[in-house]
Amino acid sequence: MFMFDKLFYICKILHVMILGKRIKNKRTEAKLKQEQLAQLSGISTEYLSKIERGKVKNVGIEKLYKIAHALGVHITDILPLKTENEEAA
Repeated sequence: MFMFDKLFYICKILHVMILGKRIKNKRTEAKLKQEQLAQLSGISTEYLSKIERGKVKNVGIEKLYKIAHALGVHITDILPLKTENEEAA
């Protein structure tokens, strides 16, 4: 059971990091600064920075929706539902 718990924890960390990377990539594609996206999303720049760096473990779905909406993308475009390899295929 210990190995399963450890593996689950590692997967959760990877998902948080992928989420942050995707948000940052979409933000840079949109040519927005963190401050601009934070303002458009109604969240603080500090919180957005933590999300992008993978430091927030549980980002609420409402905040994710606001970020996606501000970026002009669907929420599934930033959620780590697929690996980058699956997206490239």
